[in-house]
Amino acid sequence: MTINLSQNRPPNGPTLVVEALHHLWDEQGIGGAPLRATIDRVNPTISLAEPLRVYRLGFNEIHGDEFLSSARAIGWRYLIESGPTVAYADLVDTALGKQIFASLSRNRNAELLNDALHLAQELAKTLEDCEARILDVPSLYLSAVWLATASSIFIPYVDGGRFHQPGARIAVDPNFVAGIKLRAQEVSSG
Repeated sequence: MTINLSQNRPPNGPTLVVEALHHLWDEQGIGGAPLRATIDRVNPTISLAEPLRVYRLGFNEIHGDEFLSSARAIGWRYLIESGPTVAYADLVDTALGKQIFASLSRNRNAELLNDALHLAQELAKTLEDCEARILDVPSLYLSAVWLATASSIFIPYVDGGRFHQPGARIAVDPNFVAGIKLRAQEVSSG
């Protein structure tokens, strides 16, 4: 009945994100004070303090029926909302077990991620406890919110040109995993 987040969240993650955002956004002339207020304010649904674990699936790992188990945890994604502006910041795990700031995305993908997370929260009300994750498949230009349960649910938010088509909307894709395998086969043969 609730979304669980990974228990191994980086303790200094919010600090790393805040420092990086101050550096990046101050250079663009946006200013640190409004940003600090945005980051310090807890969003009622998703806050900077609750990152989602990011799993990556490489192209060469997409084979067999259980290929999803090959997805590797690589970092953390923090959603940032400030009025009409939505962004997300990524931290990546290092070999020493620490995290470093990797990227900031203030674009359509961030808006779609926000929509997908809101849908995930609605779905979670009808599910047994599940863990919210992000699955990235960069070689196929796919990303989804992954509600990890006995029967995992995927809500794609990056899908090639799909979300730039008229009428496209965020929705659960019951064929997401099969679609990954099919796309990988098409790329391999074509």
